[in-house]
Amino acid sequence: MTYLDDAVQKPAFESLLMVTLLILGLQVQADDAKPGPQQLEIATYTQAPTVRIYQLLLKEAYARVGPRVVYHQMPVPRAAKEVSTGSLDGLLMTSRTVDDDDSLIRIPEPFPTMNFKLMALKGFSSEALDAKLEGYSVGYIHGIQQLQEQFSKADTIAAQGGYDQLLNLLRRKRVDLIAIGEWDAAAFLLQFDDLKLFKEPIFPFTVYHVLNSRHRFFADELAAALKGAKADGCFDRIVTHVLNESLQESHAPRTAPGIAPLSEKDINVCR
Repeated sequence: MTYLDDAVQKPAFESLLMVTLLILGLQVQADDAKPGPQQLEIATYTQAPTVRIYQLLLKEAYARVGPRVVYHQMPVPRAAKEVSTGSLDGLLMTSRTVDDDDSLIRIPEPFPTMNFKLMALKGFSSEALDAKLEGYSVGYIHGIQQLQEQFSKADTIAAQGGYDQLLNLLRRKRVDLIAIGEWDAAAFLLQFDDLKLFKEPIFPFTVYHVLNSRHRFFADELAAALKGAKADGCFDRIVTHVLNESLQESHAPRTAPGIAPLSEKDINVCR
């Protein structure tokens, strides 16, 4: 048997090692370059102005990362289930933590904080109004636990049908006041002339976007894009865009079920 000396064996071994490392490196680069999803299916809720504002802001953040967004409108309990099981890719927003659910991941950057305020019909006397609203009846959107806790001393009615139902409760005098997000309130004041808004915020409300955990690989990138869209003026342009829509509407915000499409003018709000 003939043995090669070390001078011959060593260069041959080093060459083989370099080729192997090169192949592995190219494979890693190929894996990193694999494209992410081209389209994400996101669960959303009633088409109130605030929801629409958050939809457009999130759409812009995703556009900066890559995927196109399609929104599907459905009740909150069903939306959470669809995302948890992976039938849909994400949930537009939630105020709850998802730490106890391994199937979900919360994007660390929040949406812009919204202040809830109180609204009444014109002519409502507020001389005896206090923080707990004791002795008054208050309507609020079903599913927002913080509102129920805020009004512990008041008689409350939780509206299942969104802000259109709240307005009906108010006009039929089923409630004295309704709790409403500040951007929704601004839109309603543009649409209707029989409403009165109390300027003092009840409490700040912060929500986060949630994804199925299979998309965790671009969570940080999406968070950075969302932060950028809030900081560079895009968010302010979106709010103006949605409030301008309210000037053209003579009825309550859209609440029809199904897919909530985005028009071409929506897509170009921040471009």
